Order: sequence, then structure tokens, then C-alpha cells
Amino acid sequence: MAELIIFRHRRGLRLIPDDVSLTESSLFNQMDKVTPRQLTDLYLLGLSVKHGLKFVTMDDHIPAQSISGGLASLMVIRTTEQVVT
Repeated sequence: MAELIIFRHRRGLRLIPDDVSLTESSLFNQMDKVTPRQLTDLYLLGLSVKHGLKFVTMDDHIPAQSISGGLASLMVIRTTEQVVT
């Protein structure tokens, strides 16, 4: 618990409310082909879109086009295993 308190007081940290729903069709507009494994990532991406933040991940299989503004808010960090030579 002490680590969480220290982390919350770090400079630049911004906590955002958990205030989106997967039923918001204006945000989650193409969910018909989404698999259960993708739901958490898409939810977090939608939360990022709503709050004007970037969702940074190493997962390059997130269907960001399923969310309005998802492509602009998604940043994929490439690892050496993902780089094709």
C-alpha cells in the first residue's frame, strides 16, 4: 500500500475516472468482430480516447478501428521480436 501512495504522488501522474461503457455506441462503434481477448484492451483504449490520452502498448493486434478515434490514440511500441527484417 505504501508503494501505491508514493506512486500516486509522483509528478505528472494523472488518475482518470473509470467512466466509459462498452455500450456507448458513439465510442465503441464496430464491436461486432471483437473477441473476448480484445475487450480489456479496447475498453482501455476507449477510456484513453474519451480523456484525450494515448494508450501505449506492445500489443500490435488491437483492432483500434473498432473505436471512434482509436487509431489516433493508440501507440504501439515495437519490440525486437516484432521487427521484421
